[in-house]
Amino acid sequence: MRWLILGLLALSLLAGCGKRDIYRDEAFQGETPFAARIQAPVERVKAAVRHALLSQGYLLAAAAQPDMLLGSKEFQDDEERNVVLYFQAAWRDNGDGSATVYATATQQVNSLETARQTAGISLPTLGGISVPAGSTRFQTKISGETIQDKAFYRRFYRLVEEAAGAVR
Repeated sequence: MRWLILGLLALSLLAGCGKRDIYRDEAFQGETPFAARIQAPVERVKAAVRHALLSQGYLLAAAAQPDMLLGSKEFQDDEERNVVLYFQAAWRDNGDGSATVYATATQQVNSLETARQTAGISLPTLGGISVPAGSTRFQTKISGETIQDKAFYRRFYRLVEEAAGAVR
């Protein structure tokens, strides 16, 4: 019995060693697609970020911080799946007539699932029986990731620059 327990413990340790932590590859580089310097005053940049998201169909939500904006946009791939883009933008005054905009977008894929429902009936002589009571459909998140595409962010920053009247 002792050997069985030791063997199971060894197997569980080995299984844990095969798991790779994704954060170990995080580079924390200075050059990323998540920030851009805009040559315009921070108040114009703030309005331009709002304009850029609204003009592309994003629904805006209040953020916990006054220097941040949250947006979301839904896409329907087919009847069973939808994709939601969540966008977060923040800005900082650089003190030299320019502002830095930080943007992060995540993509969440949802699938429409069906769950069968049953109702239980208990009869004294027969016991309990389950009978079908219909079904319900609900969305389930099947994947999510931060968008890394540099071209995606460049398009956003270019629209912010245009809306802010940024000097190049």
